[in-house]
Amino acid sequence: MRSLCVALIVTFLLAATLAGWLRPAVALAKDDPPKIEAAAVAVMDVPTGRFIYAYRADRRVPMASTTKIMTARLALESLDPQQDVVVPPLDMRWDEMDVNLSPGQVLPAEKLMEALLVASGGDAAKTLAVAVAGSEKAFVEQMNREAQELGLDDTHYANSHGLDAAGHYTSAHDLSLLARLEMEDPEFARYVAMPSTTIPQQDDPKPLKVESSNTLMLRNEWVDGVKTGYTNKAGSCLVASGDYEKHDMIVTVLGAPDPETRNQDVVKLFKYGASLYTMWRSPEAGHVMASASVPYSRLPLDIVLAGRFSVSIPPGAEVSSDVTAPRVAEPPVAGDEELGRVVYKVDGTVRDERALLADRAVPTADWRSRLRFRLARVWQRSSEAVAAAIKRAVDPRAVFTPAF
Repeated sequence: MRSLCVALIVTFLLAATLAGWLRPAVALAKDDPPKIEAAAVAVMDVPTGRFIYAYRADRRVPMASTTKIMTARLALESLDPQQDVVVPPLDMRWDEMDVNLSPGQVLPAEKLMEALLVASGGDAAKTLAVAVAGSEKAFVEQMNREAQELGLDDTHYANSHGLDAAGHYTSAHDLSLLARLEMEDPEFARYVAMPSTTIPQQDDPKPLKVESSNTLMLRNEWVDGVKTGYTNKAGSCLVASGDYEKHDMIVTVLGAPDPETRNQDVVKLFKYGASLYTMWRSPEAGHVMASASVPYSRLPLDIVLAGRFSVSIPPGAEVSSDVTAPRVAEPPVAGDEELGRVVYKVDGTVRDERALLADRAVPTADWRSRLRFRLARVWQRSSEAVAAAIKRAVDPRAVFTPAF
């Protein structure tokens, strides 16, 4: 009886599958987004600023030490790298990362920037805040004004270092925008790309050596920044900038369960982002882009593309071309002489420029050529006038009709 039931069940499942009632699990398509464990993510194409993938990117979440991107922005705008800064009295929480700065210690601003962005020192953040604004409270007010001016609508700061606090939040979208802006600053980009640094100590002649908190960057040459973060509420966070397979992207991951999972998610998203690009190609070399009239010549001069341009573009991006070429080519013109340029733009940003060349040589016309050209023009105009007269003569509508 039991074997009969099993046989009936197997027969039913087989029939149902064949009938389409039950379907086997469908494998993920190549371009399906990867499974990640973070609370919010964003993938941005840096050249265009386009977001090519987002998951809860506008969700307001704790940001941990990614806060220090804004702290660095204001410090870089206000302090000279060689300027000496005095460490103020510090009220450090037991769980706050620091680099053992001592009140009264004097360091150049650039060392504090290294402590901030390489070692993620909370004491460095507080020191820079006081140096810029006189107090951390005043500095936080500057941070929030800057966020508003930059259009970071889902960002609000409560401190300069990133520890969990009421009203201290951001979004993956806003962090990506801020990171893109800051990576345009060579000084900021230099700091976040440093694999390690040494911080002088007040009571120890031996400086403190610390590695970058960005372990993903330390393991992958194509990663060149930007900032990590971790708190109990924020989870493990990373804003990562990298040139993956010749695609310049920023990947932001917030709220991952741990640094290793965070790094794995970031790599997955770089790979996924790269898969979404498409190749755009201009016409081939020799393609006619414009033409110019030539004095004393009935034939126009074709102006052709010197070389093909190709660019990998993110989803939704548009490529435009601006052609500059003369309408009249004054002889003599050499073969392959450059007569113009074509500028290629992706979403309005210039990405490349190519020469436009004459497709043949055009010598200066001698008196015989000029005479033949003028006689031909006279003959052409005379012929056209005669043809027009004949047409009018035979046109039925041209017959005289008396008026009544």
